[in-house]
Amino acid sequence: MPVICGLYEIGIINRFRDYDDLDTYATKSGVEGLLIGEDASDFMAFFGCEIRNPFEGSCFRMGMILDNNRGEPVLCSVHGNASIAIGMNSAVVVVDVASRRVVQSIRLDSIFHHLLCNQKVLVAVHELGARILKLPNLEEIADTFCEIVADAVLSDSQLVLTSADEEVIRVDLVPRLVNP
Repeated sequence: MPVICGLYEIGIINRFRDYDDLDTYATKSGVEGLLIGEDASDFMAFFGCEIRNPFEGSCFRMGMILDNNRGEPVLCSVHGNASIAIGMNSAVVVVDVASRRVVQSIRLDSIFHHLLCNQKVLVAVHELGARILKLPNLEEIADTFCEIVADAVLSDSQLVLTSADEEVIRVDLVPRLVNP
């Protein structure tokens, strides 16, 4: 069953046994495709999915290469533009769905954990903090650090990170979202 992600349906994320199987699925199947993560330090896990726009009848395949075996890539619709953010390895890659191209790659300071998103910001939570990007242009507005992130909660006005040793870090988003 596909996941609805903004205007797009993201098919089930499939795991592949090796690079050759992923490459065949993503770029050699006759369906337009894109591979991301080829800059991974070590090719350890391989995932692929189809992204469809049911209103236009268009479809493309995306292959994702992970440099670890600690989970799957995380896909999130970016509010305010026709993009999907993919969190994996130590980065967030933003793909423009219409052009099927990577439009931005955001390096994180440690291993990616998950994405949080609302109408105003996209937050890439990683092992040692979070990078906060203003929507729709994905301009970085904050880079927050903490000792081993155990939990992250996003509201309209604040990001709250809790570390493994229960230290709480609050980032007030309101002044950062106001244009000077």
